[in-house]
Amino acid sequence: MNPLLPWAHGLNEVRFQEGGFGPEALAELLENVPVAIAVTIGPEHRYAFANLLFRSALRFRATNVIGKTAAEVAGDLSTPETEALRARVFETGEPCELSAVPIEHNPGEEPSHWDIKLLPVLDSDNSVIGILTLAANVTDRVTAEAEAQRQARVAAY
Repeated sequence: MNPLLPWAHGLNEVRFQEGGFGPEALAELLENVPVAIAVTIGPEHRYAFANLLFRSALRFRATNVIGKTAAEVAGDLSTPETEALRARVFETGEPCELSAVPIEHNPGEEPSHWDIKLLPVLDSDNSVIGILTLAANVTDRVTAEAEAQRQARVAAY
């Protein structure tokens, strides 16, 4: 099961109203959800939003990423392949999903693994103006699957 679906299921039901759930409450909610969320705008992919989990997953907990490009923020985590995927989503408007992407924080350490979904952000004319990135940490799942495979190999001998 995709770990992003249960959280995002009712997202289109969020309403802003006088005395109710307002922009400040939404900002607080998005900052602290257990899903890494970021929004980039334009073909240069400049950050308009990145929540706490997104920033900490990329080692940017205290750094303001707003206005910086995805390549500037990701640094050595940015690859030609990831840049090509972002460009494809921006150009075609087609979502892209990646499974169990390893992110190595420090050489020699075990990487964390993330399921990542890149979704187009559309304006009122249905033109792509940016990308919404949603990512869920699936390191426990990847570790459990690797251990199950290891045990199956041992049992086969």
